[in-house]
Amino acid sequence: MGTHKSAVLSISCAAILAGLAAGCATKGSRSTPGNSTMAASESIEQISDVRRSLRAACGKLKDVNAGADDKAALMADAKDLTASAVENWGCYLEYWSGRAPAAYARHPAWDAATGELTAGMRQMLERIEAGDAAGAFKACGAACGKFVALNEQARVRRTSDLLFHFRKAAKPLAEPLAKGDLDAVSAKVAQLREIRDKAMIHPVGGTGTPPLKTQALEAFSSAVDAFGSAVQAADREQLSSTYGKMMAAMETAYDLFL
Repeated sequence: MGTHKSAVLSISCAAILAGLAAGCATKGSRSTPGNSTMAASESIEQISDVRRSLRAACGKLKDVNAGADDKAALMADAKDLTASAVENWGCYLEYWSGRAPAAYARHPAWDAATGELTAGMRQMLERIEAGDAAGAFKACGAACGKFVALNEQARVRRTSDLLFHFRKAAKPLAEPLAKGDLDAVSAKVAQLREIRDKAMIHPVGGTGTPPLKTQALEAFSSAVDAFGSAVQAADREQLSSTYGKMMAAMETAYDLFL
């Protein structure tokens, strides 16, 4: 079983390397791996594919930590998704041979940053293999944060990265909401709106280009306004509901823009 899995991953790597070279050749660029100039959108999309696998693995781990009955199956799925992400990320870096792709040429420390990401994803996989769902989930969150930093340090704009910051700012509000601490919640609303406003300006999807549909992002924006209105009105009956809807809308938009 393990041998078969390794073979599948190796084939995937070969396919990725071939696809990257073909993409460059199609666009008239030099096709030598490590020296090619890939279109920025293609380069970003390859990284998005890795991040989507991690995102899916995080979801499985979250369910395990929440006490799901099918723990073994979820952990197996998380392992496969994470192993795929590690393999594909390795292929991506192998193709560029330590040289930052065009979209990330402005990154001040590409090799160091990508090395940290490799170590972080491997740590996540090791935690899964050890049966440590909580530790793996924590490592997953750290890896996701490093991908956001990778983009930001290279000045690559991604709407999903802004939504990542939104989640980070909004998630801690669950505790004061449960305690009825409106002052603590109210103090954060302006920050949430500011991040939302940035996300709504020139949306950028997982390919590094503007998406064709933005309904999910618009629904998220409306949900932020509804939550802000409930906080301003001190409407305790609506606070929990609007907060839940806001977070759900954010996750939906995040999935679509990742």
